[in-house]
Amino acid sequence: MLALFPLFAVLITECNQAQHLGDFIDFVVQRPGILAFDVLLVSLFFWGFTLLVRRGWISVFLTAGTLYAFSCVEFFKCSTSGTHFLLSDLVMTANASDIAKFAYIKITWPLALCLLAVLLYFGAVFWLNPKIGGRWYVSAGVGAVMLGLFVGFFFMSGVNTAILRTFGVDVETSYNTFKTNEKFAHNQMIANVVENAVSKAPGKKERAGDYETYDVQPQDVSSYKQSAGDFVRPNVIMIMNESFADFRIFEQLGISDEVYQNFDRIGSEGYKGTTVVPTFGGFTVKTEFELNFGLPMRGLKDEPTPQKLLKDREQDTFAYFYKDLGYETSYIHPFSATFYGRNQTYSRFGYDNLVFEGDFTVPTYDYNAYIDDDVVYTQIERMLREQDKPAYIYTTTMQNHQPYKFPETGMTELEYYLSEVQHSDQALGRFIESIKKLDEPTIVFFVGDHFPFFSAEDDLYESLGISSENCAKLYQQSYLVWANYDADLNVIPQKPISAFYIPYVLADVIHAPLDPVRSAVLGLMQTTPVYSYNASQPVPENQYLNMLTYDIVEGDQRLTATPRHRETEQKEKTQQETDDDDS
Repeated sequence: MLALFPLFAVLITECNQAQHLGDFIDFVVQRPGILAFDVLLVSLFFWGFTLLVRRGWISVFLTAGTLYAFSCVEFFKCSTSGTHFLLSDLVMTANASDIAKFAYIKITWPLALCLLAVLLYFGAVFWLNPKIGGRWYVSAGVGAVMLGLFVGFFFMSGVNTAILRTFGVDVETSYNTFKTNEKFAHNQMIANVVENAVSKAPGKKERAGDYETYDVQPQDVSSYKQSAGDFVRPNVIMIMNESFADFRIFEQLGISDEVYQNFDRIGSEGYKGTTVVPTFGGFTVKTEFELNFGLPMRGLKDEPTPQKLLKDREQDTFAYFYKDLGYETSYIHPFSATFYGRNQTYSRFGYDNLVFEGDFTVPTYDYNAYIDDDVVYTQIERMLREQDKPAYIYTTTMQNHQPYKFPETGMTELEYYLSEVQHSDQALGRFIESIKKLDEPTIVFFVGDHFPFFSAEDDLYESLGISSENCAKLYQQSYLVWANYDADLNVIPQKPISAFYIPYVLADVIHAPLDPVRSAVLGLMQTTPVYSYNASQPVPENQYLNMLTYDIVEGDQRLTATPRHRETEQKEKTQQETDDDDS
């Protein structure tokens, strides 16, 4: 039974995540090379561990349990968000209940049957209790070698890709969700997880090498001259609204303007533009990264969770930019503090205040599954009233987050989603009316982090004819800039720009003093307005933007005008002196 276990484990894993017998059979019959790779890789781990512990049932329990759990996560994640399970998902949160809130969890007969098969197989092995004979140090040595080969595979950059390609695994780089889904359909879960884990390494190594030898050249940057104007230090409010998107771009859907009436009105009073965001359907932190740092996700090779690349030091964010200008800085997110590790990571972003779901100083209430946008705006209004300094407030809302599949409501997923968007629109309208009455100059930026994903059963985008070849429009988001004073909105570009340029544009609008680096990035916006893998047209690599991103996130911050690691070193020195005095 132990000899057949790796094959059994792979078949159960792929059957469980596929959920459709036809898709599973097609994979087994049409792509035997990938199946063979999966079995070989699982065999290395399984037999390596078995030879170490010398008890078959322990290895079966660990291997089968892990793969079955991963396949369940893949099924629930894909059916809810349209994205696939990656090993990086394991660092998203320390609280499993955070993830459960997002998922449309439905127990299906394949889930139950596959679990039953796993339990029966484990029960048989436990009952028979096969053991590894011979001298323990021999089996332990062989097991250690096999586990070493298993682990080493993930670090053999270039070699592992060649091996994957030999077995027929699709290793082509994909930067949009639709292409990624096509790739997953070919590779299926195990090979897809492995390929994603090893595919980033060569690009990261190359970028690190480029950084070591990089010197800024005059032709890399162009200076930007700000227009004349007084810097009155207005309050700056940045609202990144969860999944808010304008579906009127699909005329065939016949979406009523009433859904977006306040959005349109505010745009007519201020400025309404188009920005290209780095994600679709999920991975909110990508857009959040661009708006906090003013750096392109493309500079990080579109890393799914950019926060995990950050060194443990103070970060050169726009929160720090405003803090240096005398602002009180706040981050508001009406959800768990541990999700994406925001409570730990964002404490290094220069925010004076971090407000998560348990930290609100105003009454909280939900709209459907999550905290109402109105609550967030009420919190902002209270902070504006109570703070003595000008305020820089960045908020990531939650109200419109998936899932949208609630059959008991009698609504389609799109109808349910639009009802939430309309509620957000009304809350935004009320918020702007309150800011009009505020006797402090205040500028408000509003954008949705990405278009939403609907469940595979809904197939909305497929019915609209969207594929990996024409999905660029789903990465374009309408945004608003509005002010309750005579702000210089004329400096805002009329053409679409990448989201990471927005913080620079806002600083330019309010005439905040710009250091040479921020001036250089604004200058690049004139020649490279969109720098994204998901632009409507191919965009060549920009070495300065790539190197600046690497420098601030993973490098030694030698290219930035404000190297924050010095502040980290000073804080650590002060803390050490305090500890020494106490002792």
